[in-house]
Amino acid sequence: MKKDLSKEVEWLHFCDDAKSKFFAVCNIDNTKEIVTRKFPVPYETTYFFDTVQIKNTIYFTGGGLPLTDYSPEQYFQITMRFTIKPDMDTAVTKLTNMCVARANHAMVVLTPNHLFVAGGTNLTGNLASCEEFTIDKNKWRMVAPLNESKKWISLCAFGKRYLYAFGGVLNSKDSVSDKIECFDVADQTKKVWKIVDVGTGKALWKKRFFSGTLELSPNSIIIFGGIVNDEEVSDCLLFDPTTRAMVVGPKMPAPDAFYRTKHGTSDKFVLIVGGRNGDLHTFNKYTKTWEVTSKIIWNPDYGFAVKADTY
Repeated sequence: MKKDLSKEVEWLHFCDDAKSKFFAVCNIDNTKEIVTRKFPVPYETTYFFDTVQIKNTIYFTGGGLPLTDYSPEQYFQITMRFTIKPDMDTAVTKLTNMCVARANHAMVVLTPNHLFVAGGTNLTGNLASCEEFTIDKNKWRMVAPLNESKKWISLCAFGKRYLYAFGGVLNSKDSVSDKIECFDVADQTKKVWKIVDVGTGKALWKKRFFSGTLELSPNSIIIFGGIVNDEEVSDCLLFDPTTRAMVVGPKMPAPDAFYRTKHGTSDKFVLIVGGRNGDLHTFNKYTKTWEVTSKIIWNPDYGFAVKADTY
């Protein structure tokens, strides 16, 4: 029997490939068919910008342009807001630039008024720097840097107070971090990210990047998929930030990585598109089970990606 997910998630947005410079919006019931309304990405970038979504508004940050015969490599500080109105008309607003130009960074919503970015790369190499954007003030400010300069971090907001950074890639030799870092946004006087020492289940945690992460409950963060030892994995871990315990969670149907996707979430379901075959994975938070809801709803070589957050 087909799940009626539309009651939980009204619509998702997809990022198309950089060459076509479009992203698309569709109702969840339409994800088996890429028949959607397309909109242009609101500025000129071709790779590894990041986005978050709050209801009908999508925030775009950073990204870059590769080195060509005609122009040098570039990285952007740009912040754009793309609002989709009820009649599907749109409004694009250029906001204050980030403090640092970056691509390959991670971006999350901590509260409906606060966005954070962490790490990434620019012309200086990998970055440890992190920034906070206060939406109603249209203002970026630097916050505590990570302990390591790295890109492709799995960044998770937790309890509307904490940020957790899992893994990432450290340098041009693609060495992978095994660190879990935590930043307490409410206690910024210390201005540090703490290294989290996993207690029970420490052996489960491996060096990884491109994993999916999200707050699953008031005492649990779910970490799923990603790349470990140069291979995509299907494992799923449950991490309790209070006790620092890590246990094995429900395995995904197939190995996958989430390097150009973010989850869409509702009271019951987590929805995310993988980078291996472009399958839409569905996680039921009540039954704690994964399944592939739709096969190949994007082409990973060209870049359709589900990105959605709901409040």
